[in-house]
Amino acid sequence: MRGSFRVMLPVSMTQVTDFFARAPVFTRDEFAASRAGGSRNPRTIEELLAYHVARGRIVRIRRGLYGSVPVGHGPTTFSPDHYLIAGKLAPDAVVAFHTALELHGLAHTAFRRITLLTRAAVRRFQFREVEFVAIRPPASLVRHGAVDYAIESIERGGATIRCTSIERTLVDALDRPALCGGMDEVWQSLQSLRGIYARRVTGYLEVLGNKTTAARVGFFLDLHRETLGIDDEALRQVRALAPRQPVYLERTRGGLQRLVAAWNLIVPAELLAARGEVES
Repeated sequence: MRGSFRVMLPVSMTQVTDFFARAPVFTRDEFAASRAGGSRNPRTIEELLAYHVARGRIVRIRRGLYGSVPVGHGPTTFSPDHYLIAGKLAPDAVVAFHTALELHGLAHTAFRRITLLTRAAVRRFQFREVEFVAIRPPASLVRHGAVDYAIESIERGGATIRCTSIERTLVDALDRPALCGGMDEVWQSLQSLRGIYARRVTGYLEVLGNKTTAARVGFFLDLHRETLGIDDEALRQVRALAPRQPVYLERTRGGLQRLVAAWNLIVPAELLAARGEVES
């Protein structure tokens, strides 16, 4: 209740307002470390945050995480930037998979699910009808000390978000299409790609170490080699990582499928119909 708080504010409202303006999404620890917190006492910090929540200046997203409510907005309807929330869920949080496709402007469909990579134990939760899902980095990247391979920092809303690069997002989407809405969503999303750093793709495939993924990526790059600026050497490097036995682009897919011998990949026939340059 708004009238139940008897908190003696240790700082001026100007300091608090300035902090909220600078921090659209912030953690309890960030608030405590700022001048706006005005105290190192955990109980005092909790009381201060509860005080500002009650007055509609901030909203509680989950335990220890808050969003600042801009002037003119109501706390019950305003939703902080979902990408900023994801970036604050763990110190090593990285926006990835379909959420990275969205952040890069590539996604065919907008999802009400935010996916991030982190080694921290972050439980799935929902806020304002949006689900937040944390995924552990691939074990092969952990073994190679390459968890942060091809990670970019993106400025958004006055904050910095870590996100998988376009090249890593391409590979991740074809590696784990289920985390991106399925292969159809992945394929349609990736059609809008224009120009990539091929060496970043091949380098990531090397540390990922998944032959099926290499075949999928190689097939996609081969189909779109002109628009993506892929040369023969890049394709040769990917082909060296591909499997020796046939694998499926999508094992559960029905209908007519054909083997693309260059990649040992079995693909739906319709993917080959419009692009005759990839021989099967």
